[in-house]
Amino acid sequence: MTPSIFLRALIFVLLLTIVFRAFAQDRLTAPRIGATLTSDGTVQNIQGVPGAARFVPDLDTTPYSALYVASHAPVMLAITPKLAVLAGTTTTRVPIDALPHIAALSPKGLYFALAIGDALRIFDSPGTPAKPLDLASIGFQPDDSLDLALSDDGSVLIAGPTSIAFTSASRDPIVSAPLSLLFPRFAPGSNLAVAYDRRDNALVLIHTDTLVSERLLAFRDGLSLPSGLEFANPNTLWISQSGQNSVLKYSLETRSAVTYPLLQPGALRATGTPGIYFWTDGTLLDTARSTPQVLLISTPEAQ
Repeated sequence: MTPSIFLRALIFVLLLTIVFRAFAQDRLTAPRIGATLTSDGTVQNIQGVPGAARFVPDLDTTPYSALYVASHAPVMLAITPKLAVLAGTTTTRVPIDALPHIAALSPKGLYFALAIGDALRIFDSPGTPAKPLDLASIGFQPDDSLDLALSDDGSVLIAGPTSIAFTSASRDPIVSAPLSLLFPRFAPGSNLAVAYDRRDNALVLIHTDTLVSERLLAFRDGLSLPSGLEFANPNTLWISQSGQNSVLKYSLETRSAVTYPLLQPGALRATGTPGIYFWTDGTLLDTARSTPQVLLISTPEAQ
């Protein structure tokens, strides 16, 4: 091999090495946006940034029945009929004796709750259980359509068909009120809660100490039945609306709303990264841009 040919071969090898190292580094350092559950029950992580994000299979290949994602932390709660797995900076495994009919994670993943049969159990992130709460004693039945919201101090708001209840792992008594709510959500690090009031057709603020509701936004203000509701920060809410290709931004600070039309229909749900939401199974809604945009997540086949 002549020196010039040798030199060209050496440069080619070095370039290949740089490319492969850059690719490997990208695989290792790409930020994690969130996680979702596939139809076969396996977890897929979403890595990258909005507009350049991809699905990456999780190393845990256990088939799960359900997955819940914290709204303000890279924490997820994966559930089988025998096990609840809380995965964040550490992994906590809690044995259970049946599949919960509903579960919830606090915004920062500090607490999670499981409703199994007649009992609701609240756990802290190390998996330490509190005393079970008897749902029947506060007016709920196992076959009721329930929605749970959990705060970062372990307080829980339970919304049933005709009433709500508020309690926590460490307090008595349980407070209840005749409200019919959808999508109850706690602000991160706070006992401030919001929800959609089905009877009043309005977004309401819930004063959790008394369960008095304060109307924030109604039908005449441009609000329709939500399909999703999440906090981006303690003062800002994003709401997707049923039957409309639009998303609504609501400021608790100014008590004002802005509606953004979108081309693609969808419903927002938490990814674990504030301000970035799932819109459909294969797209993200990025609300951090000046105008919210729906962006594709690359599939393994497209990479």
